[in-house]
Amino acid sequence: MAAHANAWPDGSLAAGDVHSGHIALFNMLCGRKTHGEFEGSITYRCRGGLDAVQFRQHSTYVPAQPHLPADLTIRQLLGYAARLSLPRRTTAAEIAQRVDDVAALLGLDAVLEKPLTRSAGSTKRRPYTQAVAIAMELLSDPGWR
Repeated sequence: MAAHANAWPDGSLAAGDVHSGHIALFNMLCGRKTHGEFEGSITYRCRGGLDAVQFRQHSTYVPAQPHLPADLTIRQLLGYAARLSLPRRTTAAEIAQRVDDVAALLGLDAVLEKPLTRSAGSTKRRPYTQAVAIAMELLSDPGWR
């Protein structure tokens, strides 16, 4: 399915038409699809021969429409995610700093104190939901900086 995938330039994103198989490929790589037979190799940053477990150490899956509680502020959501995923020895000050750093990186710093439903002034759309889900994944990586 992904023959010659190594021809993609660094930093590129795989995309395709509906039903082209890219979602199935990402599900296999992220370990979300475990039945059936798969063959091939994974090359990441010019290192070939990675297995799915090793690949998952360097990647994550963020759903397109994550289900997040809309009544919490973005700061609360990120704080809870950090507390649940970081080592227990991580201090409250370290967590707060990581939340601020990740929020700034993703442009969420201006809306940290707003509930997810009203983060952009609209109660019908949740425009920052995907960015918050990505921030939650970044927070879970103790080596991120």
